[in-house]
Amino acid sequence: MRVLLVHPAAGELTIGLNRLAKVEPLALEILAAAASDHEVEILDMDLDGDLAGALRRFRPDLVGASSQIVQTYGAHAALRLAKEHDPSTLTLVGGHHASLCPSDFQARYIDAVVLGEGVAPLREILDRIEPRSDTGKEADVAPLEGIAGLALPRDGGLHRTAPRPIPKTLEHQPQPDRTLTRHQRHRYFYLTESPVALVQTSMGCPFSCNFCSCQAFTQRRFVPRRPEAIADELESLEEDFVIFADDHSFTDPSRMELLGDLISGRGIRKRYFVYSRVDTVVQNPEL
Repeated sequence: MRVLLVHPAAGELTIGLNRLAKVEPLALEILAAAASDHEVEILDMDLDGDLAGALRRFRPDLVGASSQIVQTYGAHAALRLAKEHDPSTLTLVGGHHASLCPSDFQARYIDAVVLGEGVAPLREILDRIEPRSDTGKEADVAPLEGIAGLALPRDGGLHRTAPRPIPKTLEHQPQPDRTLTRHQRHRYFYLTESPVALVQTSMGCPFSCNFCSCQAFTQRRFVPRRPEAIADELESLEEDFVIFADDHSFTDPSRMELLGDLISGRGIRKRYFVYSRVDTVVQNPEL
């Protein structure tokens, strides 16, 4: 199957870091690696807005869009265009905002909302959906009914399939496929740093800060990745500056102590940007 994964541009009225930072679409690179037995492309619309051209050239069987809250309108526009281009294209949306507010993506041109972490659902979807044999017909969404962790249009609303358990670790995730963004990696930056790379070392946070959506997304669970796998990925990166794309990197100080030892022992010399609670830093000054 041909799979097009779209990173929508943020809305023009967005106020935030969108003009001060542009980083790789890491979640889509991980999903692309999970679909490595299919033909996959990534379209980062912050850098290349020609979705219509990609649809004509690539003719995808499936178009999936990610959505943080500032990408909501962009995700809608991308999936609407994909469905108008060919109604037989299966259209999916996932990501933080789509998972927490799936009703915001109830639309005739969106076939399914992926709730939560997307690697396992995407693999199941690709296993069950046949490549289209005839363009112009409506996409067949019946096989999606038995897949856990989806919200599907039904009777004028959204029907949630069985909930998918939050994973205990991230070991089921493959290393990101960065070959799909190789041609534009030199354009990723964070403030004055360029080029930059994103690395996910964990997901979730056990704390209950009332301003943070993380506790709803992962139900206050901390989902780690093995330090050895993180070190392997760091060794493979060409970029000198690395951002840990975590909710709270230092939730488990002993785990990060091991990662630090691996980084030092392997001679990996890079600079890092991480998110951490101030009290964790104060309580672990040696780390």
